[in-house]
Amino acid sequence: MGQRKWHVSWLYPTAHAVAALAQGKPQWREERALAALLQAQRDDGGWGAGRASTFEETAYALFAFHAMDGNEEPTGRRRIAQVVARALEWMLARHGAHALTYPFGHLDGGE
Repeated sequence: MGQRKWHVSWLYPTAHAVAALAQGKPQWREERALAALLQAQRDDGGWGAGRASTFEETAYALFAFHAMDGNEEPTGRRRIAQVVARALEWMLARHGAHALTYPFGHLDGGE
């Protein structure tokens, strides 16, 4: 069967590691992880390991920021709030207007 790489983005393991460490040690704070996530945000507000931002990778970054936010000083919290606002704007602009569809119709009750 060989080795399969089921996810190539560095954001997935980073987000989960940050969340696990923050859960285990409430006072844990990693400036390097925060700096890497802040620096990797694209000009459009999202994150992506490839050529473009993706919804999934942006969600991973937001997951990591959520885990970090409670352990940050006020300055760090303000930085996190700014990048999260940009990310949410990107996500809503690209995906918020589209209704989710399932095999039996729309989630919003429409046809």
